Amino acid sequence: MLIRVALSTILALIAVAGLHGRTSFLPQPARSCEVPAAPTNLVTTVDPATHAVTLKWKQPAASAAPTNHSVEVGNAPGSTYLGTIDTGSADTSFTSPKPLDPGVYFVRVRAVNACGVSRVSPEVRVSVDQARIGARTKPDVVVASRTATRNTYFPTAALMKSSEIVVVYYDSPDHVSPAGRVSMVRSRDEGRTWSMPEVVIDGPNDERDPNIVETARGTWLVSYFESDASKSPTSQGVFVIRSTDAGKTWSAPAKVGTTLVGAATSAKIVQLDNGDLLLPLYGGKPGGMDAIAAVIRSADDGMTWLPDSEATIASAPGVNFVEPALGYLGGGRLLAMVRTEGAERAAFESYSLDSGRTWSAATRTTLIAQASDLLPVVDDQKTVLVHTWGDTSGRFGDSRPTVMQVIRFREFPTARWTDEPRLLHQGHCWSDEGYPSSVRLRDGRVFTVYYDACAGYIGGTFSALTDPAASADCSDPPSAPANLKASNTGGDVAVTWTGTPATGTSYVLEAGKASGAADALTVDVGVQTTYNASKVNPGTYYIRVRSRNACGTSDASNEVVVVVP
Repeated sequence: MLIRVALSTILALIAVAGLHGRTSFLPQPARSCEVPAAPTNLVTTVDPATHAVTLKWKQPAASAAPTNHSVEVGNAPGSTYLGTIDTGSADTSFTSPKPLDPGVYFVRVRAVNACGVSRVSPEVRVSVDQARIGARTKPDVVVASRTATRNTYFPTAALMKSSEIVVVYYDSPDHVSPAGRVSMVRSRDEGRTWSMPEVVIDGPNDERDPNIVETARGTWLVSYFESDASKSPTSQGVFVIRSTDAGKTWSAPAKVGTTLVGAATSAKIVQLDNGDLLLPLYGGKPGGMDAIAAVIRSADDGMTWLPDSEATIASAPGVNFVEPALGYLGGGRLLAMVRTEGAERAAFESYSLDSGRTWSAATRTTLIAQASDLLPVVDDQKTVLVHTWGDTSGRFGDSRPTVMQVIRFREFPTARWTDEPRLLHQGHCWSDEGYPSSVRLRDGRVFTVYYDACAGYIGGTFSALTDPAASADCSDPPSAPANLKASNTGGDVAVTWTGTPATGTSYVLEAGKASGAADALTVDVGVQTTYNASKVNPGTYYIRVRSRNACGTSDASNEVVVVVP
């Protein structure tokens, strides 16, 4: 789980302006200290041109006078995840001085004085430039739903030997909460209907980002990490619990040994041919500033996880690697997809040919992928992975929709066919969605679960499994584009290049603040051989383009430098 909200976005909701409360000139009887009544009649208006939001409310006449108001902002009903900030005023209206990002916000107000804080006002749903988020979609099935006091986040699905599909998820009042816990639902009819939730673990801390797997011995393992906002780092380690009776009872948590500081996990444990288990995790090194991705090993069915088995998947100065996911294709072959956080946005990949003991240098992909899941398709060739992720590239709208792509390797790890990413689910508000997980059903279809905090459910989508090799009209990746040129006119940057003659080729443009970097922009521009960006922020940009088709992605074109004063 990693969601970052710009401080400017939160502060934009907290600018003070408007009318002062009324004052009565009649004598008032003395009374003891009294908390104000809850504000009423909260209404909002959004300026369609500037995206500024104005809030207005009323304070009941019989209420004790407030001296301040507190505005609560969330990305789901009842949520305060985006901020709770005092206005510093008794005024009953304010207008945000800056435009808000496209999305849906849930806003409430409380009145404050020296005696305390009022109950909350009625909640208002504020929609800003909904069209840019993308068309909403509905799941094929609702796996679990929000209750009056708790929402659903971060699901993981597993197909058990009993043919049950089991989904564990973060069951919490908000996106981050000390009351967070892990719950589980089951389906005995291949995902069509689901049981009521069962609580798996509810300890004293915030247990989050759970994952579940059944080992070859029939043991169910749930991995998760604990968080405590009062401590630094907030992550208090990764834990594993075990069940030998199909989830009826669970062991005490066993802490995973690791050298990482603030270790966390968000993806499934995988099992190798020899029975060893690999758990992906991420965190910092002692004294280091950047997060790294790593894997830890268990050779005793998940009972112990020792730090001397740890192997680094991805590490580089200035790059934060988080949320690694593993896909195992047998014979010691593993692919890892890793999210990056901060200036770098592209997903990176790394591979292992020796069962995860050593890993290749992580390389940047053309995907802007968060919280990847890699589902191996078990067949004679063991060459197919189904990759699902939360996409923040903007290709499907300004949110984090769930997207799927099928990979078939011609020769592991680099020679491959891929189909076009396809949209599985587009959420109902802003960015707090996704974290997909997939299983393959008996009829060959893929069933993928994901969450939508705004709509308040974990949803599921059934998809046909396509073979990208069957429709590919290529045998190799295309050649690199040539003759890349770029110009700047008053902050408007125009880029052109000579395309590749290969059929079915599209282009991915990368821009970074250093040579070879892509920390400013990675965008799929389709089949066109031009790209224009307006009102570019001042800076020096290093730009290159790659060709892409069903057989892979080319090397980069020549790199050009554009300076925007």
